[in-house]
Amino acid sequence: MESNSIDLSQVPNTSLADSIQEIEKCPWYWGAISSRDAEHLLSDKPSGTFLIRDSESPNHIFALSHRTSTKTYHSRIPRHSGYYCLGGPHAMVRSASLVQLVKQ
Repeated sequence: MESNSIDLSQVPNTSLADSIQEIEKCPWYWGAISSRDAEHLLSDKPSGTFLIRDSESPNHIFALSHRTSTKTYHSRIPRHSGYYCLGGPHAMVRSASLVQLVKQ
């Protein structure tokens, strides 16, 4: 029988409060703005420009809004087992620090 338990030695020791304090210092963090406000802020910016904001979803803490050549897209940034990730709990791109995730 396969176990679905988590190896606690592999879970990062970064608290949510530490993550929030770290991200609040970043120029690309805009806090509690709506997706519509993010679209307005990014509308005249070049492709690849992004911002991180508080998620409007009660199930997620942060969201990524990023500009392409034609429009702005929004992605929730979930936190699974202490890691922020893009693409779900088994994502290749993940980090215990949201700042480090952005730098990746």
